[in-house]
Amino acid sequence: MSVDLSNEDIQPAYDSIIRGSQNNWLLLKYATRDKLYLCGLGVGGVIELRNNLDPEDVFFGFVREDDTKGRRSHYALVTFVPEVVSGVRRARALVHSRAVGSLFKAHEATVQFSSISQVTSENVRRKLNLENLPHDTSGTNVAEQAISKRYTEDTLPTPTSAERATPISPISPTGRPPIQQSQQRAESPPQQMAPSRMQTPPPKSPRRGSSDRPSSATVPDAPPPTPPKPTSPRLKTRPGLPPITTQPTPIAPQLQNHPEVRAPARRVTSESQAPRFPTERMMSPNVVVTPRSISSSANLRSPPPEPTDDDPGVQRRRREFLRSFTRQVELENLKAEEEAAQIARIERERRQKEELMAEQLKKEQEEAERKQRRAEKARREQERREAEERERIEMEKMKAEERQRRLLAARRAEERRTIVRRKSEIAQLQEQERRALKLEAQRAFMTQIKKQFIPSPGTTGVILDGYVTMQVYESGVWKRRYFELTPASIRFYKSETDRGGPLSEVLMKDVGSLKEWNEGYEELETIAHSFALCFKDDRRPWLFFADTAANKVSR
Repeated sequence: MSVDLSNEDIQPAYDSIIRGSQNNWLLLKYATRDKLYLCGLGVGGVIELRNNLDPEDVFFGFVREDDTKGRRSHYALVTFVPEVVSGVRRARALVHSRAVGSLFKAHEATVQFSSISQVTSENVRRKLNLENLPHDTSGTNVAEQAISKRYTEDTLPTPTSAERATPISPISPTGRPPIQQSQQRAESPPQQMAPSRMQTPPPKSPRRGSSDRPSSATVPDAPPPTPPKPTSPRLKTRPGLPPITTQPTPIAPQLQNHPEVRAPARRVTSESQAPRFPTERMMSPNVVVTPRSISSSANLRSPPPEPTDDDPGVQRRRREFLRSFTRQVELENLKAEEEAAQIARIERERRQKEELMAEQLKKEQEEAERKQRRAEKARREQERREAEERERIEMEKMKAEERQRRLLAARRAEERRTIVRRKSEIAQLQEQERRALKLEAQRAFMTQIKKQFIPSPGTTGVILDGYVTMQVYESGVWKRRYFELTPASIRFYKSETDRGGPLSEVLMKDVGSLKEWNEGYEELETIAHSFALCFKDDRRPWLFFADTAANKVSR
């Protein structure tokens, strides 16, 4: 839940405020969900900052306030979270305000607002404890104002016509007439103070604005009031009963200043003891008290005698008052406890709400992170599938191209094979024709040979002779021999000159036939002028070739 404060305009604006320049406020706003930027900077203070707020958006501000004497500057962090924003944004703003506060380290207090009407300089100064600093009072003494206000708030109920003649006791620093002083006066003997012994208080020094104040602010030289006549502790009883001495009823400390309890101490015994009061009377050297209903021209009369402390009605009223006051105190205490419990409950609910909001925000953030991870995973999966699809398409394209190349190569090879086959067929045809011609020639030659080999009746000499290379099938070696063909046999000699005895002889009656290489003797195909001599029995044929074709028929 971190916030991005890397905007380049934020830090210079903050430095310009804390260094004492004319700028005294800045304002931050959300650019995105977790990024802030500087949206305002000025010299008009809180008022100008307020004019730049949007009642439906979240803002963070930093403002400078000076004391009345301008001796020191004070800084406050302002958080504006309107009520209309959701709980998630509120919790996020609460977390992000801490990050903003850690950046603006000069702030002395944090002020949170939920409405634009709350954004005032007085609230900011109150948060900075600047409202109690000395300021111009236009000539009025601060202590006098405070005591006069307290006297007005804590004064007795509106006196009756009889009570208006009662002298007013000097107020204590707490703003209430002290009961102990009244009791001391009641116990002391009455003294008639002469006007000549009255010490006139020193005149007040003129203050600023004193000429504009009414004349009642001056202290008249009036004598102090005569203390009331003491009341005897011994009360009158019925005839025939002994006198009863009573002790004053103890008064609780919290009730000593109550008007119902103070009432018995304010008594005047005679008209001579009731002085005439001026319009204003100095109660202390610094405090002026103006009675409500006392006129300088009024004729003061003695009040009627008040009931004594032992009067059953007084005691009953006092007990009733104490009971009612005790009940009131108990009710106030109960109410205070209920208010404290309610405040604690509200605070507990607020903390629980903040915890729930923070937990909800955390869950939403975790859910957003999970969604982001799922989206990232889906994106990577989609990219992987797209890459595989592209690779598959490339492979298919390459395979198609390879098939095209193979088909083209096969077609070309087939064309070449067709050409070669045609050439081969042509060559075969030519070879067949050549072989046919050769075979025909050989057949004609063999026919001629056979005709020559057939001996004529009565022939006994050599029919044909010459050199021939022969291979007896069993030996596998070619040997050159000189032969003589006679009607009865074929004799083979080592040479024409060495004809002492034949090396081998084949009888004509054992000769089966003469065959060419294409009649089952392919090994003789490459040998020119070759032929095979086959026998009638189981002997293997003999192979021959002559030097020239003419040697086969010439001697």
